[in-house]
Order: sequence, then structure tokens, then C-alpha cells
Amino acid sequence: MHARFNVVGWCAGGLIAAVCGDATAQYQSLNINLYKQFSLADFGNPGNGNSCWGYVSQSGREYAIMGVSNKVAFVDITDPANSRIVATVNHSNSLWADIKTYQNYCYVVNEAGGGIQVIDLSDIDNGVATLVRSVSSPATSHTVGVNEASGFLYPTGSSTDNGGMLIFDLAQPDNPVKVNAWRTTYVHECHVVSYTSGPYAGKEIAFLFAGGSGIYIVDVTNKANLVDLSRKTYPCLSYCHQGWTSDDRRYLFVNDELDEIYGCNNRTTTFVFDISNLSNIQLVNTFSNGINVPDHNLYYRDGLVYESNYGTGLRVWDVEDVMAPAEIAYFDTYPNGNPLDFVGDWGNFPFFPSGTVIVSDMQRGLFVLDVLVARGRLEFSFPDGLPETVQPAGGTRLRLDIAGLYGGELEPGTARFLADTGAGFAEQTLNDLGNGAFEAVFPADDCADTMRFYFSAQDRKGNTYTSPSDAPGNSHSALVAANVTTLFNDNFETDFGWSVANENLSSGAWTRAIPSQGCNDGSPGGDYDGSGRAYITGLGCSVDVDGGPTRLTSPILDIRDGGYVEFAAWFSNDDNDADRLTVEISNNGGTNWTLVESIGNTTGWSVRRYNVADYVSPSSTMRFRFSATDNPNNSVTEAAIDAFEVFTLVCDQSPIECADIKKLGARCRSNGQLKAKVVLRDESHDGQTVAITVDAAEHVLTVNGRRASYKECCFSGAHTVSLIDPAGCGLSKNVDCP
Repeated sequence: MHARFNVVGWCAGGLIAAVCGDATAQYQSLNINLYKQFSLADFGNPGNGNSCWGYVSQSGREYAIMGVSNKVAFVDITDPANSRIVATVNHSNSLWADIKTYQNYCYVVNEAGGGIQVIDLSDIDNGVATLVRSVSSPATSHTVGVNEASGFLYPTGSSTDNGGMLIFDLAQPDNPVKVNAWRTTYVHECHVVSYTSGPYAGKEIAFLFAGGSGIYIVDVTNKANLVDLSRKTYPCLSYCHQGWTSDDRRYLFVNDELDEIYGCNNRTTTFVFDISNLSNIQLVNTFSNGINVPDHNLYYRDGLVYESNYGTGLRVWDVEDVMAPAEIAYFDTYPNGNPLDFVGDWGNFPFFPSGTVIVSDMQRGLFVLDVLVARGRLEFSFPDGLPETVQPAGGTRLRLDIAGLYGGELEPGTARFLADTGAGFAEQTLNDLGNGAFEAVFPADDCADTMRFYFSAQDRKGNTYTSPSDAPGNSHSALVAANVTTLFNDNFETDFGWSVANENLSSGAWTRAIPSQGCNDGSPGGDYDGSGRAYITGLGCSVDVDGGPTRLTSPILDIRDGGYVEFAAWFSNDDNDADRLTVEISNNGGTNWTLVESIGNTTGWSVRRYNVADYVSPSSTMRFRFSATDNPNNSVTEAAIDAFEVFTLVCDQSPIECADIKKLGARCRSNGQLKAKVVLRDESHDGQTVAITVDAAEHVLTVNGRRASYKECCFSGAHTVSLIDPAGCGLSKNVDCP
């Protein structure tokens, strides 16, 4: 049940002394270094700092644009440790201001007046920023967006057009011309992008963040005919503030500025939406570091989300796997605790080519930062997934790829594979295949043990990265077994005799069904394994668990010889109170029950696995029970179970012989990728290995089910693929690559 995923590791963290005039203050940080800080005094003691943005001149020099209450300042950060203020342009005094750039121009709006300022930056390398004009209408705007791909400017929260989203043509960048407006409701902020591939190729789409009204998605391709595609709300909607899409336009990351203030969420919460269908986007996850402060602006770049979270400063999340985000770096610009208030980090800009990141702080000015995990990080990936089992005799092989992001480079000879077979972690064989590809060879271990393992590597700066990111405290794991025998497998497409019993329940009983889509109640919106059905607590967007518990009990299962149970669980509770999804086990048909786990919010589907013998003596009359409750009835509570499986471990496995081989296949794709597969007649050799040669190069392949696969790029010309283990089978294939 493991999916393919990428894991990013940690570097060293620490404390950085403040340079803002408070000699006793220190900035807590992890994986981020401070290049330089400019206090508000450096900008002439304005009332506060606000937004920031970035600009790269025609010569390639990088500039931070810092917003303060009465001006914008332009700071040359090309040499970040020696950054310097080079120009300023005044505007009306306002707590709020916002900034965007297009070509050689900067556009500034604020809440006090002055319209849209148009500033020429073509001579900024000489310290000159020229106010060309101020577009008088609208007189004020809260924020402003720009789509550099289309050449349009989008002020929002303005003093005209119902505070909606205005549209200005930048065909002449020094003279924006208003062409239309979206007026349905007030818009706090917008993010407008152009699609270049997929079903929306050629479309320009606006994501509008409209406070208590939620998210609006509007097709703005034809400026004379704006088309509303959808509107979306979500649990704990208080004030939908701002958001940003992933580079592939698959996901939208959203912050709600007031959900923490109003107490609906008691921790900083980021909402993740699947936007592959713009007419029906789906909330698929939320994530938090557990600290309760409001969140403000966030941006996405290359698999990372950079969040400006007021009193906790800049927080950086690895979201390559949106179902398992990890906070991998932070820099707390507000060292005076974590108040539930609007203080500290207002905004950030992570899009400089160099990887330098800037942060604008309301009280402490501009921070120029070196985000280590962005400037040069290593990424671990497993093309074939992680193994659920490894062979007791050893020899199971795992493909590992280590890649550098943001210019990061793997230091040759530093990749390590460590496994614990009972005596602590020890280094194991890791074959270097070249070009960042490696092959881990698992050691021998006792059958039925759980082997823990992790990987580490260093970049050329000496920073150490691990997979998983907090290893060795946390690690990957696999069961040690020659094979797995499935005793019971239920994807809930068929009724296998599960029963439901309810106590003091008014709604939300367990039901076997296809989950409803498009709900905003914390329900899954789809099953785990893709078969269709799951057991869920109530069908329909208006149904959740009220009262209870509602109990789902398995049929009697014969597990007298022991075994493992594995399933996918979903549990959502919108106020994070004491309600839980409880998992229990009985070895006497349900007369007595033993608690296995009490599951809180899972932020998505979560796979659980237990050894039955760790909780009760295995028997022929085993049952499992799942109970969900909302008692007292004071929250929106949803639970789901899917992909339920009971299995045992096989410790002895016969060697693979020629008679077990069904065929050897090989072909070459047009891009030069050579693919080969060894297909066995059944799955009895799952987890064992076979070996092939591609010309003279030997490759050991692990059998997955009844197939062992190989793929590598890039080949040209004629090549021969031969099966060499088991030996003497006489199987080979000739392939021609373009």
C-alpha cells in the first residue's frame, strides 16, 4: 500500500543574534541563515513594514522591494551580505500597501490614496527609480496581482467596482488601461495564471480569495466575457486570505487569516486543494506545525511552500508529497513569543534566481535570508517505491535516486544506507549506479522482525540530508519475510459481512458507499485504493457523525496462527477536540475488546498496520471494530476505512527456477529509454531477485508480485538483454534504440 514519494532531509539549525538594535533578542531558525537585516530606522522610521516583492534588472542584479507605511524602498541584494538601499518612492501613509512588477516597471497600491503608482526601474542599477504616473482610479486598493505571461494587472479590494478584481492591460507598461472588472463580491487577493498544457491550455485563470465568501475561480481569458467556473468554501472558513498554485497547476495552497483568531482552528492551518478540475476543486489535505498564530501570505516554488505566518516568521514546507508535508526550515522574525495577533512577518518573496529569500516584517523591517534547503538541497526518491517486505536471507534490492535542487550537488562518496537488524543502525551495501542513482542491498535478518532503515547523503557544502527527514529518530521500516500470504482482503466493493451498531447516534452511521465529492465537511471525497467504495460515516455533504458512537465490526476471521492487519483510515474533526476514531480487536468473537489505537485528525488517508499478537492471543474467532463519535455533539466529525487486509508472513521460499519464468521482455522507447521485464508464472516468489545483463552490464532486479522490471536511459543502437539468474534458461532479447 506504499505510494511513491520524495523525502527531503534536515540540515543543522540554530539561533541567530539579532541586528535590529535589540541586543538581547535572538531569532530562532532552522536551515536558514541571515545575510542582512534592515530595521525600520534604516527606512526613515516609518510607522510599520508591510508587503515586499522582488525585481531582477536587465543586467541580472537582484532587488528587494520593501513596502513601509509611507514609501517603497529598493534594495540591491545581488551581494546579499552587503545589501544596500539604493532608492525610495513615497506614497500616501497607509498600514497596507502591496507591490508587483512587470517587465521594467513596479506597481504599488495602498489603502490611503494615490491610485496605482507606476515606477520605472529601467535605471535601477544606477540607483534611480522614477515615478512615471499614478493611475487615479481606483484611488485605493488593498492588494494587486499581475500575470507576467499575459501582461495584465489585477488590483483587488479597490475603492471601485464593489471591491472586486479590476483588470488593467499592460500593453504599454508605463500606462495601465482598465478593460474590465469582476464585481460579484469583495476580493482580498488574487492569483492569476496562464495554462500552457492540459485541458485548460491557452486559458488564463484567476483564483480569487474573497474573505468569508471563500474561493472563486474565474476564466479571464476573454477580458470582455469573464466566466465564473466555480466557488469553493471549506471547513473553518473565516477569512479566505491568499493562495498560490503549484508549478504544475495541480494544487492550490490557501491560507485563512482569521480561522486561528476565531478559534475554529487552534493552530496555523494551510489548506490544500486539488484543482485538476477547476469546476469542482477538492480539499485534499490541511497541514500545520501545531503553533497557534495567524497566517498571512504564502508562495510556492519548486516543491516548497514559503509561508509568512506573522508571529512565527517565515516557515518553509516541503510539499512534494502534498499528503505528507514536512516543515523543513524556518526563521522567526518576531522573537517576542507567538502571539495570536497581527505582528511580525507580513510577506516574503522566494522567486529570485539566486535562491535568496526576502521577508518583510511589520516591526523589524527587511530580512535578507539564505534558505539552505532552497539554495542547495538534496532530494531522495524511490522510483519503485519502498519495500513492504525484505528477504530473511538478505539480498532484497531497492533503487534510490538522489538529486540536487536549487543548484545543490551531491558530494560523491557520501551516500549511505543504514539498517537496524537488532543491534542498532549499521552501514549496509549501497551500489553507486552513476548519475545520482543507487542500489541498496538489504542485509539478512530474522523472519517476522521489522527492519528499520534510512539513507543519508551530503551536499558539496557539507550539509547532511536524510530520508526520512528526521532520521535516525524516525526511519523507514519493512517486515522481514520471504513472502506474504493474504488471509482476508476487502476493498469494500462487495459485502463480506461487516456489521454496524449505533449507540445514541442521530446521524453519521457507518455505510459502505462511494464517498460524495465536493463536500466541505472533512469527508474524504474519494476512497483510498481507487476501487470506488469505502466505509464512511454517512453519505452526503450534509451528513456527519452526531452523537454516537457508530461502530463498524468485521466478520469473524481465523488468525489462529497469527498475522497482521493493515488498512487505510480517515478521520477529520474540525475543532480538534477529544473525539477520536478508535480501533479495537477481539479474540473471542466480540465478547471482549482490546484497544489498539485511538486515531485523531489524519489530514488525509493514513495507512495503519498492527501485529495481532502484540495486543491479544491470536485465535480463530478474531474481530476488528472501528468506532467514531461526536459526543458531545459540538464538531463536524467524519471517519472512513478502506483497503482492509489481514496477512501472514512466509519465512521459507523456494529459489526461482527456469520453470518459474514465463517470459523475458525488452523494448526501447523513442527517447532512448530501455525497458525490460522478467515475468513469473505466479506471485509465490514476490520479493526475491532475478538478474539480467544489458550487454555486459549486470542488473539484479527484485520481483514485485510476479514481475521484475528494469528501465534506464539513454540508449542508442543495438543491445542485447539476457536472463542470467536463474541460469541456463536461454532467454535473451535484442532491441534497437533510436
